[in-house]
Amino acid sequence: MKGEIGTEHLEIARGTDCESVCRFYESVCAFQDTQPCGPAWHYGIYPDPEELAEHIRQGEIRLLRQEGQIAAAMVVLPHEDEIYREAAWTVRSEPIAVLHLFAVGETFRDLGLGKKALRLLLDGEREQGTRAVHLDVVKGNSPAERLYERVGFRFIEDREVWYEDTGDLRVALYEY
Repeated sequence: MKGEIGTEHLEIARGTDCESVCRFYESVCAFQDTQPCGPAWHYGIYPDPEELAEHIRQGEIRLLRQEGQIAAAMVVLPHEDEIYREAAWTVRSEPIAVLHLFAVGETFRDLGLGKKALRLLLDGEREQGTRAVHLDVVKGNSPAERLYERVGFRFIEDREVWYEDTGDLRVALYEY
């Protein structure tokens, strides 16, 4: 499997994907606990299976598959996130997409799939007329920050936010 990058598009997750999407994120959360840095997610709180199901119903989860398995997944909201409205974004007017829960599965890391998935997302958003894509990264998750910068995201600012599963957390905001 290493070295093979076959899928050329992101799929919108369907209702039939709900169980596999939940297993994917549960696995990602378990794997992050073994790593020196990561997104600090807590499966069952964030991501929450009920919220994942709602994102699927709303057509907000994108999947990149390899050999029939979910290799990467992300939530793409079609509007600015309320918690970040006051940030120093360079693009403030809609349409803006916000990227959440971007992850590459453990067995698919180091294949270039993170970069590929992000480029597919950005190309698709551009085709739909989206003016900007915003996201946050937990401070200290330097592999994620490097990946976003490599595909063209620009650092905007650091900000302290409060999340249900982590409490107060320092994040870096990025914009494409």
